[in-house]
Amino acid sequence: MNTPKIALFDAPPELGQRITEEALMRGFNVTTVTINEIEYTTDRKNLEVVKNAGIKKEDINRFAKNHDVIIAFHEPTRDNPGEHVRAIRSFIQGSKQARVLHLIVVGHAFGKWTSTAKEAFQTYKIITAAQREALITFQKEADINWSYIRGAVPEKHKHLGLHEIKGELVCTHTFGEYYIHLHNFIPALLDEVERSTLELYGEDIEEL
Repeated sequence: MNTPKIALFDAPPELGQRITEEALMRGFNVTTVTINEIEYTTDRKNLEVVKNAGIKKEDINRFAKNHDVIIAFHEPTRDNPGEHVRAIRSFIQGSKQARVLHLIVVGHAFGKWTSTAKEAFQTYKIITAAQREALITFQKEADINWSYIRGAVPEKHKHLGLHEIKGELVCTHTFGEYYIHLHNFIPALLDEVERSTLELYGEDIEEL
């Protein structure tokens, strides 16, 4: 099995570091495109860190060219949900131009806190609508292999009394859909990268 080359776009700093570390441990080559390159140790073998702000399709094409897989993060927000769908379109267009094997987009609102149940569920409804539109955008694409990971279920924190948008994530891809627990997010994300190889595409994929 060939080792994929991963282009990682706009991952939250701490999460991005953890994804990069796990990917390097698995022997992957990683290019991390981030607004703040000082968050990463740049002298690691098989790691390139590029500073770049924004998610224009031209930038995606430029930095992802000669890579096999794009992992891209874009968080849908209550204040500007339409921006999430526009970002998805940029990632799709850029990945086509770069001719990557597999586009994986994480559209989850990680660790967002709200003060009341009403506010939590109002945010949840808006974010879910944006995610639904993003998923429809992916499902119209026949020319790329894609995976879209999202989830925004508000749950009450028993100690703080606040609501956190968390819960299980749903990964929908070209072949079907399965669930990922937040505690297993990074291994599951990189398992999805490994599924990009032609060898794994030829095997039966177990759905949950």
